[in-house]
Amino acid sequence: MGGLLMTTLHSMEIEQAVLATLLTVDNSLNTLEIKPSVEDFFATRHQEIFSAIESLNIKGSDYDAVVIKDHFEKENRLHLIGGEDYLMDIVSSSGKPLSMKTYVQKLKKLTECRKIEEAGKKVIELAQNTLIDDLPNKAQEIIAGVESVIVTDTRHTLEHSAIAALEVISQKEAHRKDKSGLAYGVNTGLRDLDAMIGDIEPSHMCVIAGAPGGGKTTMAQMIAINAIKRNNAPTLFFSCEMAHYEVANRLISCLGRIPFERIKKAEMESDDYESWIRLSAHEFPKYPLEIVDKTNITIAEVRGEIKKTIAKHGRIGCVIVDYIQLMSDRRYTSQFDVITAVSKDLKIIAKDFKVPVIALSQLTKDAVGRELTMSDLRGSGQIAQDADQIVMLYPDSKDVGIVIANVVKNRHGKSGKVRLVDRFDYCQFNNVQNNEAGGGV
Repeated sequence: MGGLLMTTLHSMEIEQAVLATLLTVDNSLNTLEIKPSVEDFFATRHQEIFSAIESLNIKGSDYDAVVIKDHFEKENRLHLIGGEDYLMDIVSSSGKPLSMKTYVQKLKKLTECRKIEEAGKKVIELAQNTLIDDLPNKAQEIIAGVESVIVTDTRHTLEHSAIAALEVISQKEAHRKDKSGLAYGVNTGLRDLDAMIGDIEPSHMCVIAGAPGGGKTTMAQMIAINAIKRNNAPTLFFSCEMAHYEVANRLISCLGRIPFERIKKAEMESDDYESWIRLSAHEFPKYPLEIVDKTNITIAEVRGEIKKTIAKHGRIGCVIVDYIQLMSDRRYTSQFDVITAVSKDLKIIAKDFKVPVIALSQLTKDAVGRELTMSDLRGSGQIAQDADQIVMLYPDSKDVGIVIANVVKNRHGKSGKVRLVDRFDYCQFNNVQNNEAGGGV
């Protein structure tokens, strides 16, 4: 076979080397941490040979060049793989078993390149069709489709996992000892609630659910404020319902201590304007918070915006989506299927970008006037499965001005109820004890 010279986006030599090892080394397919797939082979005859090897292996049957030859002979398909001579040629020029992992990794990389090339062709075809509406979004969807199938090594030995876990612990420890007070993830700034759920860490998805006007957006904004003020964490706020300036109104009410009612009615006083100008001119330029206000935003668009933030700031610290049920996925027509897909994809985003994702959710129509449970999440049970934490907000029936934050799921800690003071007049929650504002406010 000679040297492993790669032709454009495929290598016959590497494909032959992988097949040679599989055909000459006993049980070699089962010993691989990263296994090849049929699509990793560019040559049709190689796809056929590997498919036969894989089929026999699944059945628990032994396989070598002779067995594969007999397999194709019985089906009168030996000619499809180049005959017995080609099989023997592969075996006689066998690759080194110790190189098998490297060979497979190279195959996987070439597969990725072919998929990227195919996506590029589709994007070019789109660009040449001037009759298609919404070209940028359709192009982003194609690119996101490639990203979703790019192969990553998801199989790890216990030793490797233990070392990785120790690295995460070390990072958390460093954050705690850091005199700047930076947190490892993000939190609400509300003492009792944070004591229960802890930091919302990178790769976690926290769902905040409640009725309209129940405080979902207020809670999300407090998390955003905490992220940017305490951690200087570049934060993306996807507002699917409110315009960007409406989100800003709420943030200014909270941070500037301006009664929200005065902002809504445009009845601000001179002190209010002073606070507004101070925030806009001196504080906000330092805050790495960006608002994306688009209804029916897709996962591809969310990914695109995250990449823009990373390009601008070098990292992404927090992603907030307000809210799940207003996102879209053009692959599906039913609301149930859309919400199921969106929930799964938001969790994937959290893991892919190693970022805390705060996803707001509506409730079912009958979730009124009673204690809420996970089954009250509107649209799909998938949300409850994907979330690391679920916080459900509802008013305390016995105490006016108190909101219950019911942590109904906490994959990494305790569940339970926390009482918060409703200060919606300033777009915030306070701690019950001493009616204190949250830590970032």
